[in-house]
Amino acid sequence: MCTGSGSPARNKCGGGLSVSDHSQIPEGPKKTVIRSVAGVGRLARGSREQDPVATLHGGVRSAGIARLRTRISFPEGQVDPRIDPYCSWTLIAPNHVESGTGTLLARVTALQQGAISGKYMCEPDDVIYSKIRPYLRKAVLATERGLCSADMYPLRPNEGIDSRFLLAVVLSEAFTRFASAVSMRSGFPKINRDEMAGFATGWPDSGEQKRIADTLAAADAETSECAKELAKLQQLKSGLMDDLLTGRVRVPEGVCCGG
Repeated sequence: MCTGSGSPARNKCGGGLSVSDHSQIPEGPKKTVIRSVAGVGRLARGSREQDPVATLHGGVRSAGIARLRTRISFPEGQVDPRIDPYCSWTLIAPNHVESGTGTLLARVTALQQGAISGKYMCEPDDVIYSKIRPYLRKAVLATERGLCSADMYPLRPNEGIDSRFLLAVVLSEAFTRFASAVSMRSGFPKINRDEMAGFATGWPDSGEQKRIADTLAAADAETSECAKELAKLQQLKSGLMDDLLTGRVRVPEGVCCGG
């Protein structure tokens, strides 16, 4: 179960329950374990409910309002993914990125994907953003030189802009509402560079950007641990329910499972 002081950066999800060993479950109503599934799930979902961009609009100190175009650049030109060295580079497409989390789900080379059309080059610390269906909130931080689909934009942070903070901005609810609204003007949900560059938000100094990014990274780490614990408890719950419903395990008379 998750315990802690209440601070997202310090809460920890405990472990140690073996799914296959019911003897480790504390004595008493087994419904306690089942209830804990919902509790861990709520914590896992709630770690990043605070929208950093909404907070900036609310008045984070030293945050000046500016448009995105003044804080990033869009790399120009495309390369042929069929030739060396590009064919051996990782090619990121929208389907490789998890919605809303900034997580890269797969690393597949251009050759493995059979890519033939032009692709954008991206560098470490570029933020790769999917311009198609912006309401899906698909963006990821590049960790190596590679390629991205023409359906995505590599956003290169200017000096003084923390790339992790930039990722948080484009994944925020505020940016997503903006991008979703402008993307529908053409009748197809896609945002272009000029529309994207027009987004305005608060940009604190580099030190505060780093602190915000560090806090979000800590929340992400906690969310990941809680998700693992949640999966473990859900599997344990399934096993317990099967035991109870088939009669392999019976609740002793007089034990109250309500509450």
